[in-house]
Amino acid sequence: MILPTLIKAPLSDNKTKLLRQNPAPFRYYTATTTHHYLYLSQNPTFARAEAWLARYRDVEGGWGVIEHINDDQFFIMFVSNNALLVTDEGDIDTLMRDYDVLVQRYHAQLFWCAPQHARMQGEIVEPLSDVELTTFALTSTFRRTPFIVGGAIVLSAIIGFAGWLMLSQSVPPSNVTPVDPYLAYRTAVSHATSAHDGVKQAVILSGIAATVPDGWQVVSITLDDKTTTLTVNRQAEGQRPVIAVWLAQHPELSGYSHLSLNTLTITLPVRETLTAWQDHLMPSAIPLSSLTDMFVALGWTVTPPVKDGGLLTTTSTFGIKKQTDLAALLSLDGILKKLPVSAKATLTPEGDLWNVAITFTFYGAST
Repeated sequence: MILPTLIKAPLSDNKTKLLRQNPAPFRYYTATTTHHYLYLSQNPTFARAEAWLARYRDVEGGWGVIEHINDDQFFIMFVSNNALLVTDEGDIDTLMRDYDVLVQRYHAQLFWCAPQHARMQGEIVEPLSDVELTTFALTSTFRRTPFIVGGAIVLSAIIGFAGWLMLSQSVPPSNVTPVDPYLAYRTAVSHATSAHDGVKQAVILSGIAATVPDGWQVVSITLDDKTTTLTVNRQAEGQRPVIAVWLAQHPELSGYSHLSLNTLTITLPVRETLTAWQDHLMPSAIPLSSLTDMFVALGWTVTPPVKDGGLLTTTSTFGIKKQTDLAALLSLDGILKKLPVSAKATLTPEGDLWNVAITFTFYGAST
């Protein structure tokens, strides 16, 4: 079963520009009072998240869905006040681990459309019907144009081409020569964590930050090599018992939070690593150029990549900055998880938006 890529952008972004920058053979577009939602796919499919939203439109507060797709693949989504917070797909154990905080937070309204699982809680529900899905079918965008250049198609082609090259550049096993010429590369990716997972944890923490009680001010969300941390400081009118009661109402945070006299920190681990890339190399030039071009097209300020490497492998570091809704980071999810990229970030609130600064490190071949 094919699941589309979801791009979520603030409603203040121009719709026409959003559609033009993200072409695809099939798409489904909708909008709420706060956000654009654009589903993209290379093949006919359905916007499953919208179908579930339509079914449970009258459910108040926050809720989630875990749905079995096929074989060992599952679909997961979480909603807060009828706003789609996050969607993802993968095997059930990985999803339950990565979204442990949200699973615990919304366990009372967690809808299961899946086989029995040790962590299963909440209500078992019927699968989406053909009628429910058909309502949210992605439509063809085919036009009589011989060639379309756009961020989504170009990036998909590049990733596919890079994947082909990657297969043709398999790193020799480390015991082929007495001294492994790829040792530095293997060591780097074995210690690096995935930018995809780090950005995902930042989005989760932004949802938690929105519920912090009065008298306590969100300072920042920071992403380093191994963790993503939300920092909240007490203001003059803030009361420690109030934040303690708030924490007691969120038992899923008990293992991740630390409350001192004037500061609360909530730290989520970034568990997904880049170890799968130890025996593979992705060429740097084309994917890296396309990745930075995509950020520019999405309105980010991009600093040029700085390379550090040798004859065989290299690391390229570049930064992006933007004042934005954190939900816009969700649009990066489907791209970052396909690439050997790690990230460090600082996100500071300013009104209803966040000042986001991310430094990415791309690991790949020198040529």
